[in-house]
Amino acid sequence: MLSKWLDEHKLWREKGEAAEAVVVRHGEGRQELSWIWKVEFQMETSPDVVDKAVHGWTVEAIRLEWLHTKASLQRFEREMILLEVESACVERTIRHYEKVWRVRATDWAAKGLRDEVFQT
Repeated sequence: MLSKWLDEHKLWREKGEAAEAVVVRHGEGRQELSWIWKVEFQMETSPDVVDKAVHGWTVEAIRLEWLHTKASLQRFEREMILLEVESACVERTIRHYEKVWRVRATDWAAKGLRDEVFQT
């Protein structure tokens, strides 16, 4: 992950700021490496091989948990955007049908049918 990030930063330095600005408008471009990948965790370990392996796995587990949490947050944010868009569509649909039924009611009233329809 770190090497991919370094390669990406090198690429954008070579392309220049103008090219990066164009790509950023489309949601791409250089990504900031999160703090969790830059931190070296300090744990008390003995020179024992088992302790070193446990330390490595612990650091990796913390980073994986962070990635899972970040992905969950991104899914939640996308879902919120979709719900906002859907609610706007529902509101527009209801307003459309309101207009349709108001026109029908006006037409019925003009034809004298309104009272007959509402009596049943």
